[in-house]
Amino acid sequence: MGGNMSSEDYDGRTPLHVASCEGHYNVVQYLLNNGATVYAKDRYGDTPLMNAVKFRHLEVIKLLRQTGAHLSWEELEHIGTELCSLAAIGDVDGLTAWELAGVDMDQAGYDGQTPYQVAEAVGNEEVMEFFNQKRAQ
Repeated sequence: MGGNMSSEDYDGRTPLHVASCEGHYNVVQYLLNNGATVYAKDRYGDTPLMNAVKFRHLEVIKLLRQTGAHLSWEELEHIGTELCSLAAIGDVDGLTAWELAGVDMDQAGYDGQTPYQVAEAVGNEEVMEFFNQKRAQ
C-alpha cells in the first residue's frame, strides 16, 4: 500500500503540515522518510516548518531543518519585529523556536532595535540571559 505523502486538503495543507503543527515527531519522521516535501505551502503561505515554529515544537523544527527545510523570505519579512515582540514579553520558548528555524537573532525590529535591546529596555533578565548564552557559544 502506498499513497501520496504530499496530498493536500481544501486549505492546501499536507499531512506534514498537520503533523508539524501538532508536534507529532514520529509522524513527521515517517512522512519525511516516505517522500513528503518540506517545501509545500498551504493557502496561507505557511510551510510545515513555519507551523512547527508557531506552535513551538522544537524537536520537529530540528528534524525539518535536518531534512532541508528553511524559511522563505516572505516568512522572514517582519522577523525582526516578531523577535522584538517575543523579547518584550519574555517568550524564551518562542525565541528558541525561531533560532532553531535558522533565523538571525540580531534582526532589528521596525524601530531599529534588536531583540536584545528590547529585552534590556524592559528589564527582562531571562531573555537577556538567553541572548548572552547564545553569544558565548
